[in-house]
Amino acid sequence: MNKFQDLWTLLKSQKYWCLLFLIYLTAWIIPFRWMENFWQYHYSLLAAQPFILPGFLLILWGRRHFITTAWAKINRTEKRNPKKNSSGSLTLLIIGCVLYFFAHFSRLALAGILGLVLILLGIIVRVYSRKSLRPLVAPILFLLAIVPWLPESFVGQFEKLFQRISILLIQQIFIRVGNNVIISGDALVINNGTIPLPFGISGSQGFFSAILIFWGYGLYHLYNASKIIYQILVGCVVTLAIYLVRFIIICYFSSGKPNIAIIFANTNSWIITIIGISISFLLIKYLPPFRTPSWVKKIANKVEIASNTIQRPVDKVITKSVTAGTALGGFINVIFRPLFWAIDKTTPLFAKVGQWMSRTNRNLDSRMRKADRVRAQRKKKENR
Repeated sequence: MNKFQDLWTLLKSQKYWCLLFLIYLTAWIIPFRWMENFWQYHYSLLAAQPFILPGFLLILWGRRHFITTAWAKINRTEKRNPKKNSSGSLTLLIIGCVLYFFAHFSRLALAGILGLVLILLGIIVRVYSRKSLRPLVAPILFLLAIVPWLPESFVGQFEKLFQRISILLIQQIFIRVGNNVIISGDALVINNGTIPLPFGISGSQGFFSAILIFWGYGLYHLYNASKIIYQILVGCVVTLAIYLVRFIIICYFSSGKPNIAIIFANTNSWIITIIGISISFLLIKYLPPFRTPSWVKKIANKVEIASNTIQRPVDKVITKSVTAGTALGGFINVIFRPLFWAIDKTTPLFAKVGQWMSRTNRNLDSRMRKADRVRAQRKKKENR
């Protein structure tokens, strides 16, 4: 309850920023409409992508104390040493706006969503500083997962690969049990009975959803990299196992009780995914503590080393981009300075011309009204 009170207090104190953020959220409506073909099917690999944006906000809320502490440390460092001041630049904001407007003409969801992400980062850099992005690296990487980096053809091939692997696993399981199983396209022939399998039954949606949920859950609770990787592995394995059990039930009941098989085949994939993720959370929470494998620790150490290695070049790139943006702004100012001077000088002249034209129009109108009155009087005299 205290967390909700803190959130309400924060929203009341930052009401203007909240209004600006709501306006920013409305800009996501158009790219979301473009991605509807990817996200509207419950069995699609990328069906969980729309939940990344609210997940990003939850991660920021969960890491708020860590972020504010890091920002306060950065501010103290810059006050003690003004040479290390990392004043914000408009470069990211301008690039994001350009990409977003380009997406409106090209209807390219990649450019639109990436542009919105850069706009958000550009606002943070401009209001605070480029160093303020350092404690936000992990949430930003999570947010970048919402960008449709992969083409539609690759996503389709990946889903077909999952489907094929699942069919091969089912074939081996039923052969070990003692059944005669033959693969015929996207169907199984078990004991001379053909079982057509619906698309998306393999669990690719559950696999990607488990990665996102356990990744975001680990970032929210500030877990280290090894624990996050371990939870992601448990979630993926358990969720795929639940999909495999569903697959086996469909094949088992298809010949004797087809109604049961049809019910399981038509079950929404989100239900299966939620069951798998819930079981994963129970296993992680209530089972005895499991010692993290050494190979997971090695992967986590390599990830941390890679992030530290990448951080310095990224800081250099950000510094160069800020310098380039400042130089570009100065160059544009120099180029358009004569135009601005001409506008300033000619504006009073245009105002005087407008006043002269308005006086001329009033004089013409008065003369025309007088001429009309004279003609009307002449007609009256002629009629008499």
